[in-house]
Amino acid sequence: MTSQTNAHEAKPNPMLKARDVAALLNVSASHVWDMCREGKLAYVQIGSRNIRIAQSDVDEFLTEQRTRGSR
Repeated sequence: MTSQTNAHEAKPNPMLKARDVAALLNVSASHVWDMCREGKLAYVQIGSRNIRIAQSDVDEFLTEQRTRGSR
């Protein structure tokens, strides 16, 4: 019997506010907004003044930055 992954078994991927990401990266929330506008960090627009950023996108951003820095 093969095991199938369903949505209930998937790893959680919390959606973070810009200020939460800012705290993780030790930068200002406005810098996080700038990174989103510049296409450096993926986000979801919620209304006109709110965004959410998936934890997995923050992790991917950090991995990319670490890779670039080591070259």
